[in-house]
Amino acid sequence: MRHLRFATILLLLIFCLLPIISILMIHHLTLTDTLCKMGKGSFGKSYSYISIKEPNCDKKDLISVLHHMRIDFALCLDSSEDDSTIRAFYFNNSYANLPMESGRFFKPSDFVMDNYVAVVGKGKKSDIYLRENKQYIDIFGKEYLILGIIGYQDDTVIDKYVFVNMLTDLVESAHIYLIDYISNENSPIITDRLVSLLLESGIEAMIMTTGESFSESIIPSIVSVRWFIGLLLSCFICLVLVSMQWIDSQKTEICIRRLVGASIKDIVCLILGKYVAIAFISFVIGFVYCNILYPAYFNSLINGYLVCVVFIAFFILWSIWSVLKEPIEEAIK
Repeated sequence: MRHLRFATILLLLIFCLLPIISILMIHHLTLTDTLCKMGKGSFGKSYSYISIKEPNCDKKDLISVLHHMRIDFALCLDSSEDDSTIRAFYFNNSYANLPMESGRFFKPSDFVMDNYVAVVGKGKKSDIYLRENKQYIDIFGKEYLILGIIGYQDDTVIDKYVFVNMLTDLVESAHIYLIDYISNENSPIITDRLVSLLLESGIEAMIMTTGESFSESIIPSIVSVRWFIGLLLSCFICLVLVSMQWIDSQKTEICIRRLVGASIKDIVCLILGKYVAIAFISFVIGFVYCNILYPAYFNSLINGYLVCVVFIAFFILWSIWSVLKEPIEEAIK
């Protein structure tokens, strides 16, 4: 019994490590990709610049049209203040994985009307002031609550950026919008469709340019990921070995159940039920960890678990079959 408990605890720990390592690997890779794209200011797979000629165009109308197109996007409008870039922006699902020095980056739930919040680069820390133990920054005469500070160990162009919620009353000196297509979209076709929808809505718009966003090199990604792949493979091998030990440690219980008349279906449900319970507990732990530190990667957490489930399911079924085919008198010995 003590041996069984040890195997169960070890199995739970390994199941907890798998999603955490997967999330860290994805975080590191996307951060590397972001750092390579920082000089261009576009962090999606592709991008477009459009000019809105209607000076009284409501940003909500533009966002509504983009939502209607059912794409993952980030809408940005850049302005200048001294030597800084003020980026009023909005995204509907995810954005770039920017290196945070403190605090957090925006979440989709932050984009509500008159929610005066901002994320600033580390080069703007001198402009931050405290009031009632909260950090604020003044942007064009408006006070914004600081959610977080972006900072990488080396100086980058993003250090002078200030990201603010687009759905605030911000003075805008330009009407050239950057649209980052976060998923793999055909930007020329999507942008043509967007402009057509805007024209149908009575908003005069024109395409300025479109393009693809590429990292300057895949070498940083390869270098960054090799250790994480090694850890992931090691954890997976450990998971298989511990799972074998876990099932083997239950042979006596399984044989006793078979002796008292338990069907094969009952045995399979018993083992799978225990295994699924362990996996579910670890998923909850991984979900909490991901939601607190890396909320943008919840889809990656699910995908990572699905991949593990496919491999582990075959292994577990094979293990159950090998246990059941073994004669009862041999298993009890």
